Amino acid sequence: MAARDYRKDYSRDCASCGRTYHPFRISSTFCSRLCRGTADRKERIRVGCAECGKTMLRGPWNAGRRKRHFCSWDCKNRYQEVALRGKGNPNFKDSGWKRCVGCGDPFRSYQSRRRYCGLECSQQTGTNENMRNARRGADAERKCRKVLEGLGYIVVRSAASKSPWDLIAVGSKDVRLVQCKLTRRWRSFRPVIRDLAAVPIPSGSTVRQELWVWVQREGWRIQVV
Repeated sequence: MAARDYRKDYSRDCASCGRTYHPFRISSTFCSRLCRGTADRKERIRVGCAECGKTMLRGPWNAGRRKRHFCSWDCKNRYQEVALRGKGNPNFKDSGWKRCVGCGDPFRSYQSRRRYCGLECSQQTGTNENMRNARRGADAERKCRKVLEGLGYIVVRSAASKSPWDLIAVGSKDVRLVQCKLTRRWRSFRPVIRDLAAVPIPSGSTVRQELWVWVQREGWRIQVV
């Protein structure tokens, strides 16, 4: 037995074209998407861009909900660069006075971890320890890579310390698994050597683990694990 089509029990006139139709839902007011789009376009309100003044159409719900309208992301970004600067920022009331680490001038910011008055001081001073350490480590790895490539090895670099070894050098006779370190004065890296010794590697003399330490004003010191 075929199921009864209850849509025939309901009929309604389309709010856009006036045609009688049987809706799928009781809350339906338009007979098709075309009529719905036509009605939406008729109800749109003309508004102006808050930055360039260009006229555009917006729906009633959008025009009433927002105080400012923008025709593009570029206009919105240009407006916010000026309007949300200083006291115009809604979070500025919670800010406090700080002293710039780079130039020493006082500045006001609502960011609790901010240390510089601007981008220029941050780039010129460069006292971000985390970035400096990461940059130094990467420089040491690149120096070691050049040395190994000069010896005829094919070197693969594992960036961001994602593996026990920073460099994997493959040669015609052996494979060297290298961990790179950089220091101002020579010191023993016993914890690093202990961790490397615990990593399982294939047995034999063709594969070996090495610790390369770049000592400033001295050069490389190599330890075989």
